[in-house]
Amino acid sequence: MKDNYTIKNFGILNSINKIQKKAFLLLFLLVFAGFSSANSQCTLNTGVAGVTPDGSRYQIDIDDFITWIDANVVLCDGHVIIPDGFTVQMGSNETFPEHITLLTIADGGSINWNGNFALTLYGSTAIVIENTSTTANPVAIEGDSPCSNNTQIRFIDVNNPTGPTIKFAVCSGGNACYTFNQLVAAGGTPRIDPSVNVVAGGDGNDVCMDTAIIDVTLSALPTNVTESDLTFAWTEPAATLGVTFDQANTLDTNVTVTTAGTYIFD
Repeated sequence: MKDNYTIKNFGILNSINKIQKKAFLLLFLLVFAGFSSANSQCTLNTGVAGVTPDGSRYQIDIDDFITWIDANVVLCDGHVIIPDGFTVQMGSNETFPEHITLLTIADGGSINWNGNFALTLYGSTAIVIENTSTTANPVAIEGDSPCSNNTQIRFIDVNNPTGPTIKFAVCSGGNACYTFNQLVAAGGTPRIDPSVNVVAGGDGNDVCMDTAIIDVTLSALPTNVTESDLTFAWTEPAATLGVTFDQANTLDTNVTVTTAGTYIFD
């Protein structure tokens, strides 16, 4: 019997680091926007207050953008799109509305940081980037001078919502999961499918992949067969570096993984 798990190398803000699996083979996923949503959506346009011409493009300040979203809660419930030809200018620290679960930056759309400001997202909100080129004009997410470690995208820690936010991406430098260019190339921030469980790294409150502990159990033993009747030898056929079994010769064991990927345990 094979057990299948997927560990993705993106942030999991409200998950657990030990999943017990019994009777079913369940794939644990952290996915980008690849599943449908029943929520409404709205697209930034020239009729929105605060939108002004900028050469051949249009721009809007982030505070005007959020004001428009909040004034159209029903229309914009769930999904907001920055279309081709529009740039949202980040000129202040802002928290994105919690009722928006998906912000799509369409091919040709962009968010541009004008200084050391932070855009903070709730754990239920994702950014999807259609054009993943870091040489596009404009790049979907970019920062003007100064482009620094203090030019950021942050997440609210759902396990400690009133505590410090978590640095996810920065314009340049380290101490974050991504630089802006890396985030663009990855296609955006994670989007968690609420219909499945997620295996997280570390203490279950990580933004970046650390380690994940998976509890795997052989199930559906034949009738009248007990654990004492069998000999066990768990393996990970791909021999992925960093995969270790607490005990490979028991019915139920913990597996520690340190690298993002899909795992099959025999």
